[in-house]
Amino acid sequence: LFVGQAAANTAASADFDGNGEVGVPDFLLFIATFGSRQGDEKYEARYDLDGNGEIGVPDFLIFLDFFGQKVPPSSQLAVCDRTGAVRDSIVALAPVSTCGDVTAAHLAAIDSLRVNSASLTALKAGDFSGLTGLTKLNLFNNMLSSLPDGLFDDLQALTWLHLGRNQLTSIPSEVVKQTNLTSLWLWGNQLSGPVPVSELVKLSNLDTLSLSSNQFSGEIPVELTNLTNLTYLSLGGNQFSGSIPASELTKLSNLEALHLWGNQLSGPIPASELIKLPNLMVLNLSNNQLTGGIPTELGNLTNLQRLQLDRNTLSGEIPVELGNLSNLQRLYLYSNQLTGGIPIELGNLTNLQRLRLERNQLTGGIPIELGSLSNLTYLNLSRNQLSGGIPIELGNLTNLTYLNLGVNQLSGGIPIELGNLTNLASLAIWDNDLSGPIPVGFGNLTNLVRLSFGGNQLSGPLPVELGNLINLTYMTFWNNQLTGMIPPELGNLTNLTYLSLGDNALSGEIPQSLTGLMKLETFSFGGEGGLCAPSDPNIQMWLDGIENAHGPTCAPPGQREALVALYNATDGANWTNNTNWLTDNDISSWYGVEVSDASVTGLKLWDNNLTGEIPTELGNLSNLEKLEFDRNALSGSIPTELGNLTTLKVLALNNNALTGQIPTELGNLSNLEELNLHDNELSGTIPTELGNLSSLKALNIWNNQLSGEIPTELSNLSNLTRLNLHTNQFSGSIPTELGNLSNLEELTLYRNQLTGEIPAELGNLNNLRSLKLFGNELSGPVPVELGNLSNLEVMELVGNKLSGALPQSLTMLTKLERFNFGGEGGLCAPLDAAFQTWLQGIEDANGPTCLQ
Repeated sequence: LFVGQAAANTAASADFDGNGEVGVPDFLLFIATFGSRQGDEKYEARYDLDGNGEIGVPDFLIFLDFFGQKVPPSSQLAVCDRTGAVRDSIVALAPVSTCGDVTAAHLAAIDSLRVNSASLTALKAGDFSGLTGLTKLNLFNNMLSSLPDGLFDDLQALTWLHLGRNQLTSIPSEVVKQTNLTSLWLWGNQLSGPVPVSELVKLSNLDTLSLSSNQFSGEIPVELTNLTNLTYLSLGGNQFSGSIPASELTKLSNLEALHLWGNQLSGPIPASELIKLPNLMVLNLSNNQLTGGIPTELGNLTNLQRLQLDRNTLSGEIPVELGNLSNLQRLYLYSNQLTGGIPIELGNLTNLQRLRLERNQLTGGIPIELGSLSNLTYLNLSRNQLSGGIPIELGNLTNLTYLNLGVNQLSGGIPIELGNLTNLASLAIWDNDLSGPIPVGFGNLTNLVRLSFGGNQLSGPLPVELGNLINLTYMTFWNNQLTGMIPPELGNLTNLTYLSLGDNALSGEIPQSLTGLMKLETFSFGGEGGLCAPSDPNIQMWLDGIENAHGPTCAPPGQREALVALYNATDGANWTNNTNWLTDNDISSWYGVEVSDASVTGLKLWDNNLTGEIPTELGNLSNLEKLEFDRNALSGSIPTELGNLTTLKVLALNNNALTGQIPTELGNLSNLEELNLHDNELSGTIPTELGNLSSLKALNIWNNQLSGEIPTELSNLSNLTRLNLHTNQFSGSIPTELGNLSNLEELTLYRNQLTGEIPAELGNLNNLRSLKLFGNELSGPVPVELGNLSNLEVMELVGNKLSGALPQSLTMLTKLERFNFGGEGGLCAPLDAAFQTWLQGIEDANGPTCLQ
């Protein structure tokens, strides 16, 4: 038997001092441990040559077989020839300066070697040769996908091996050979498929096994329970399915930590079996698909320090029996479907450090008994349906660093006692029904990094003491009822990256001191109180540098006054809609008022029952782009001051009762694109100055009492597409210059007193779709050039004194859909077949045919 065991060893295994020969020094080292057993202080596995856990006579006889033998030099890879990171780690532990100076004795004396986080992708077979005394090897966080054969041949003493966070796809055979291992860490690799239990059970001395964060699948193998020495078992973060094999797990009577988190385990928690593990200190079943209630029997696991059942679909109430777990330090029940109240018995867990009950459906109040948990550092009760007030007793939890009560139905004031929690780094009570002021004592919470009070009904000012919280990076007070001005002291919060003050009743201007917040990435402000950013260049430049900045710029002087004048002059009290007008709200919230960069850019009050006269003060709105007062009952004249609005693009005053002349000053509106003055009682002539409106696209002044000749200056409006002057009292001839309006699509001059012939130049209007000249006193023949209007769809010539036969060129108007002609002058359609065929092809054509 002993000879056989000796054959399994080599001379190197008996060369304890590593000097290349098995001799008296090795004997003296061996005899010093003679008689010891595994667990004794002087026991060392390398002297246990037969591996039976006891250093005795059989080991001595094996040693004698090698006594006097020399260790072949080739049995060890020279240290300088080993993988670089291994070589460097060995040299760092040996009392030498270079790899060439490392002796076999130095190698044999090393008991712990760390080659972790070294970016290793491969190892050499001899990298660990000669390390006969090594008990602990750390290869964590490398990129190893496999291990070479023979890598651990000299590591008979190895008991602790960490291969976590590598790229292993299978458990290397070299690992399974290490039967003395007590701790094996393989988490964070790429191991998949079923667990190779037939190999792992060979490691019968294991007390720690971590296979978490891999891709193992199938059911949890019950064969693992043959590793009866296990005290720590982690299978979390895999793809295990099925139920928890609790009855088999009871074989692991020494188990202290069980990690099954992050799998696809289903069914109820088998508490009746789990309570047979009396030494259990950690039970982590989080992030599975477990259902049913939390078993009351878990209250019998009195050694538990961590209970994590979060992120399942557990339902029912929290058992009061959990209050018996007097050693508990962490209780995680969040993200389930738990209902009912928070048991007051949880106040008995005096060792509790972290309590997470968020994202459930818990109701009722927050128990005052939680204020007894003096060791608590983390408390999260958010996203439930908790009601009532915040207990003042929470102010006793002076070790708290995190408190989140957000998204509940809590009411009442914020207890000033929370100002005692000076270790807090995060305080969140957002989205509740809390009211009253912000306690000034919160200025003492100088360790705060995050402060979230948004979505409540808090009132009063922002305390200047908040400026003491210099570690803050995140602060929100959005959607409350806060008033007053922003304290300049907030400029001290130079670490802020997120600040939300919007939807309050804060007033005044943003203080200059905030420009010191150079790390700010998000800033929202504004609300009913009129809080705004001054147009000061420094503040505007600062705001421009913030990635997400939202809020109004303070209106330039005179704007609000102009709007007030409009309200008063047009009987604003009786408007159809006057929402927010004359309030302290930002003017951008006033109905019909559009604001950009703090300036009024639009007034859209059409069909809103405005009466009275347009006030001259509107001429002060120097950035106005749209003025739309159409379909009201405005009277009086158009103020000449509107000519000051040089940025105006749309002026719509149509469908009112305006009188007087069109102001010549409107010719100053060089950006005007649309002028709608139709359906009023305007008189006088068209100002020649309107010919200066180079951007104008639509001139609509029909249905007034305008007279005089059509100004030739209108031919300067090169962008014009619509010219509608009908139903007035214009006289004289149609200006030939109108033929220059190459973009014109619509020309309506009907129901006036125009005379003379139709200008041949109108045939140049290639884009014209509608030509309406009826109801005038036009005479002469229809110009043949009108046949060039290939896009024409409507032509109305009736009710004039035009004469002669229609020109044959009109048959080129293939898009014509409506054509009315005739009148006192005898205008008629020729008899020839081609013309008549064309005429009959028009959907709506009316007019006489020539007699011959």
